[in-house]
Amino acid sequence: MSWWFFVKRPGGQAQFSTQLNAQNKATGVVAKAQAYIQKNLDKSLGLALLAEYCCVSERHLFRLFKESCESSPAAYIESSRLNLAQQLVCEGRLSFQQVAERCGFVSADNLRRVFLRRLGVNPREYKARFGTYSLSNEVGID
Repeated sequence: MSWWFFVKRPGGQAQFSTQLNAQNKATGVVAKAQAYIQKNLDKSLGLALLAEYCCVSERHLFRLFKESCESSPAAYIESSRLNLAQQLVCEGRLSFQQVAERCGFVSADNLRRVFLRRLGVNPREYKARFGTYSLSNEVGID
């Protein structure tokens, strides 16, 4: 019998959620911006819109985000979209185009590029590794 231990999970799967850590550290304006982002991932989100929503200047929001989250608002938005996309891809109920639309990516191709850049695998490979396994596939139930 042999045992395999992975130092790093394959497929770009995070050991912990950096997004969750950022949300836990955020307070005030940044927490308000993060809540807005989470509720509106399928919409066009930009620094100007977020700053207006939070009643601060773009520069001030950017600075607060960097201090609190150690990332830019754009990076946080992309991470949030990617986290949701990972969940939806694993569930397997939606097409990649539908996942892209639900998560605010421009297209399925854009979704694929983000998966490759951030996780090192495309959505199809990610689904094969981490997707919900269907018992009906194994026993032939329709």
